[in-house]
Formats: sequence, structure tokens, C-alpha cells
Amino acid sequence: MSLSVRSGAAATVADLLEARERDRAVEQELSAVRSSATAWRNGLGGFLAALVGFGLIKGRSDISQLAAPWNAVSGGWLLVSLACGAAAALLLLRAAHGVPALQNLRLIKPGPIWTHTEAAASMRALRRGIRWFFACVVSLVAAVAFTWYGPTAAKPQLNVTVGDSAICGAVEGLADAHLTMHTSVGQSTVDLRKATALRVVDACEKSPSP
Repeated sequence: MSLSVRSGAAATVADLLEARERDRAVEQELSAVRSSATAWRNGLGGFLAALVGFGLIKGRSDISQLAAPWNAVSGGWLLVSLACGAAAALLLLRAAHGVPALQNLRLIKPGPIWTHTEAAASMRALRRGIRWFFACVVSLVAAVAFTWYGPTAAKPQLNVTVGDSAICGAVEGLADAHLTMHTSVGQSTVDLRKATALRVVDACEKSPSP
């Protein structure tokens, strides 16, 4: 079977205009995607800086104040947030500036084909970077929520022996050798000059019921 090739119909003015606009779009799409990626990178970076720097998202300053295992959960969410933020930054940088590598001259593609391929790859990186960024924000909010609403770790208690009695509770203040303590029955003041023993305990023992 033989094939014959014949010339088609002559191009019209509309065909020429369409071809010119297509070539112009291919030439401009990479720079448009890069400009958009740069704007998204700057905007999302400023948004995250505002959330953290201006205290819009803020919990306890020290996760060691949380009771176990809430402190580990909060630390885990912070680690996830850091990983998502790093992935988002790398993808947004790739979309805005391309891959830092030299072209292989043996595999280089014609200009319009390479431009379109790079524009498509940059757009994919931009969309993935935006998703990773919002995953970073969600993880950060979760970590702050755990630090803010998680139960506080129990503070060490002080057991003071005065004569034949012992008073145990959390220290609230000290003035003129008088120690103010918060006990299970309320606030109590102890004269340290009369104390015979001081001992730090993890928790106060409950008095036996009569």
C-alpha cells in the first residue's frame, strides 16, 4: 500500500494569527509561571512569618510544661510542620527558579518544546508546594493547640515537717521565713524556723479517711 502526500489548503489570515498567538503564548508561559511562583513564595512566606512572628499562633513557650504523652505529641506535630515547610520551600523555589543544573546538550529539546515542558513542570511544583505549605500551617496549628490546651505537668510538691505534723503542697510564696503553701485543704502558712524537715516529693500522699 502506497501513501501519497499532497499540500493542504492555503493558510488563511485567521490561521496565521492563531499560530502567531500560540507561539507567543509558548514563549511567555514560562516567565508567567515563574512570576506567579515568586509571588506565591513571597506571599506564603510573609503569611507564615505573620502567624509566627506576630504571635497570631502561640502556645506555651516550653513544651516541657505539658504532661506526658502530650509533650511528645506536640513535639511530633512540630516535627511534621517543619518537614512540610521544608518540602513547600523546596518546591516553591523550584517553581520560581527552576532546577540548578546544566542542560545535557545531547538531549536538549527545541526551544518551544523545552519552554513548554519546563513551564508545565514548574506549575506542578507550584501546586504541590502550595499544598505542602498549607499542610505545614495545619500541623503548626495542631502543635500549638496541643501546647495550649494540653494538661499541665504536675509540679513537684514540698513536704514540711513541723513537730509531729507534716504539711504537703505546692509553694506559693515565701516572706520573713514564712512559707505559703497550697494544700489539699486550702492555703496554709508554715514558719520555717519551726520546721524540722523539708522534702520534695512528686505528689502529696492523701490523708487516710477517718
